[in-house]
Amino acid sequence: MTPVHVIEPDFLPRDSIKYRLLLLLSKSSLSFAVTSPLGRLLVLSRLPIAQGADRNAYLNQVRKWLQNQQILHRPYKDTVIALDLKAPTLLPGTGHSQDDLQHAASLLFPADDSEVLGVSEDDQLNISFLYPVHDELYRLLQNFFPKAVILHNAVSRVRNAFLYSAHTPRNLVSFHISLPFFSAVVFHKGRLKFYNQYACESPNDLVYYAMLVTNKLRLKAESAQFILSGQIAHDSEYVRQLQRYIPGIERTDTKAWVTFSDQSIRWAAYFTDLFSLLLCA
Repeated sequence: MTPVHVIEPDFLPRDSIKYRLLLLLSKSSLSFAVTSPLGRLLVLSRLPIAQGADRNAYLNQVRKWLQNQQILHRPYKDTVIALDLKAPTLLPGTGHSQDDLQHAASLLFPADDSEVLGVSEDDQLNISFLYPVHDELYRLLQNFFPKAVILHNAVSRVRNAFLYSAHTPRNLVSFHISLPFFSAVVFHKGRLKFYNQYACESPNDLVYYAMLVTNKLRLKAESAQFILSGQIAHDSEYVRQLQRYIPGIERTDTKAWVTFSDQSIRWAAYFTDLFSLLLCA
């Protein structure tokens, strides 16, 4: 996808202390948005990162984008940063001791001295998200945004599905595409039943894992509501293939949290990951 850069005329740098900054870092891009106190989208940007870059090249590209984007240098009321680089593991409960977390990490993730353990907690859902992150990248973000909340992108993804589940008595099935990952979240009556993330290299992979989840949990169209989100175009082959097997699947609607202008409304469905970070601010 080509770079995206939208700045609304009513974005006032001098008022940045009133705004929220949302930033999403994936394997292929750095995206950020600035919203007003009332949730109006003021700035939207997506900056590409070369796919297949090794760890040092990736880090240098992120550092370059952070240094070159003057909008990111402003002070903001809240800054939320989401990482979508490696799959997380979800643990029941919050407030685990550091020793318990490190022990769990030693069983879940390959040993790597260059990585630290990231932990994001959701007290409302009573879930902890564990994920490995490159130490130098984590320190770069902390130094550049010392007051930011840094979390795994799965937090906003699960919270978004939770809010949707409150409006349906059926199972809520949320599929999320953010290549090279595909994830599935299932809620029933406000309780998380399932979460997993898969490597997805083709539309066939997507259909395989979607059918694996629905068959394993015995989810039928009449007993479930299916929603789709992620950084994926409406007309992509991934979406078309999924709609063939689940015709009633709906795109996530972010307009409950964000208001758009005529020039930015076209991105409402594409940047659901980024806009969902407002649920974590």
